[in-house]
Amino acid sequence: MTVLQGSNYTVSGTTITPATDFTGSLTVAVQVSDGANNSNIFNATVTVTDVSGLDNSLVQQTLKIYPNPANGHIVVSLSKMTDATIIQVYSTSGKLMMQQLIRSNNERVDIKGLSEGTYIYRLLSGNNTFSGSLVIK
Repeated sequence: MTVLQGSNYTVSGTTITPATDFTGSLTVAVQVSDGANNSNIFNATVTVTDVSGLDNSLVQQTLKIYPNPANGHIVVSLSKMTDATIIQVYSTSGKLMMQQLIRSNNERVDIKGLSEGTYIYRLLSGNNTFSGSLVIK
């Protein structure tokens, strides 16, 4: 996954850093590659909220999705669970391929129905949204 340069943020690898004092909707251009082909460029919208008044212990969350590359299943590992945590897996063209409710901190997710290739995952956990790429071999 490549995060492209844009306005109101800087890029370092796949990490974006909003401009100082920026709040609001940030549009980030992203492109995914499977090593041979590149996807169309698509825009991800990130909402930047001022967190200067928040208790840091409330916003710390660790997410691990492994193995990656995967074959048959993945494990979604969250440091903090909420009642409604959902993983969504999208094709590089943006089509929702699967969705599953996550019920435990270390949930095994069956991905046998997905073909080999590169996918984008979104994990919705409470007010947090995490995303990244997932390669299936």
